[in-house]
Amino acid sequence: MRYRTLLRKGIKGITPGDETHNRMVTASKISATAIPSRSPYESYFSLWHKMAGTLPWGIDSEADQLVMGNMQEPIIADWFAYKHPEFNVRDPKSRVWIAPEHSLIGATPDRIIEQGGDVVALLEIKHSRSDGWGKPGTEEIPDHYYDQVQLQMHCTGVHKTYVQALVYGTPKEYVVQYAPEHAESLINGALSFLEALAAGEQPDITDPEHLATYDAVRALHDNVEDKQVELPANIAVAYLGACEHLETAKKEQAAAKTILLDAMGDSALATCAGHLIAKRSQNKNGVISLNNHKSRPKAAALREETKPKNNPFHVVEQKAA
Repeated sequence: MRYRTLLRKGIKGITPGDETHNRMVTASKISATAIPSRSPYESYFSLWHKMAGTLPWGIDSEADQLVMGNMQEPIIADWFAYKHPEFNVRDPKSRVWIAPEHSLIGATPDRIIEQGGDVVALLEIKHSRSDGWGKPGTEEIPDHYYDQVQLQMHCTGVHKTYVQALVYGTPKEYVVQYAPEHAESLINGALSFLEALAAGEQPDITDPEHLATYDAVRALHDNVEDKQVELPANIAVAYLGACEHLETAKKEQAAAKTILLDAMGDSALATCAGHLIAKRSQNKNGVISLNNHKSRPKAAALREETKPKNNPFHVVEQKAA
């Protein structure tokens, strides 16, 4: 596809925050139309209420991170261009490409990559301090970002996306190919969401564990009246049980940290089977703190990896003949 042909397909005049954009399921919202939500920023419940106008768009538990990402975007784009002098990296200038299935489903890629006037790929730019990033050069990116680039490719018709990410300060590059079946599932979810929104079908709380759902429920009930409510037993028992589990977990964590800190001695880093687990640091007042390492493995994965059959460091004690 020629670059100018792609630009002509994009629509100008729709900008983030305006009335039309707020009514659209865009690439940054698409993951939240799934149940449960695949987005760390929005749940189905919170997105529905914001798009219905019953909640303001200002509620966002990750607002500062999003603003920082927008500020970093030009720098990261320049880095990609520096690493790929064979490409021309173009700014789509806020154009929106509309999905053929519905006029309220659309996407705006961060950049378009062209070479000799032909579109090579899209470029998605991320500034991230979260997990879910795999080996550079692969498609192993966080789920919500994968959904985002799939919708962008579906709307534009460009079937390849480079993802240039700055992950904990380290530049990493990924390449994602268009997956038609996944894109179709995203579109179907968005269509169902828009249908429920148009019908005024207020959703049940299907993902109560999502922080965005908690923030939304709290904002929907922002008054405190001098009265009481009798709770169903299942809600009361679940709440009390969760509080008790949390207290137990805090005690278990404190015990595990104490044992790990003792095992580290004066070392700065702790490893297990080649994985970084934790680090010790000291502030200007000499106070020692113990912190999880950002690339630490999951406990279940490490447990499996370090089983005797998998662990080359495990020494099996030989019985005397």
